[in-house]
Amino acid sequence: MHTALRAGQAVQDPSGSMLSIPIRVRDQVIGVIGGRKAEGNAWAPEEIGLLQTLSDQLGVALESA
Repeated sequence: MHTALRAGQAVQDPSGSMLSIPIRVRDQVIGVIGGRKAEGNAWAPEEIGLLQTLSDQLGVALESA
């Protein structure tokens, strides 16, 4: 999660079971959404895209609030 926060982009651990996606408001990273799957189960590109979209929508909602 720290790497995603600093880098400002989605990060997966080497096993592929943990995913961290930054939340952006006005081009600043304000937090990170973390996801975890059972050991040995990697995130599919569709799942990563879905979480990225969720993160983007959350950022827009927070900016509007």
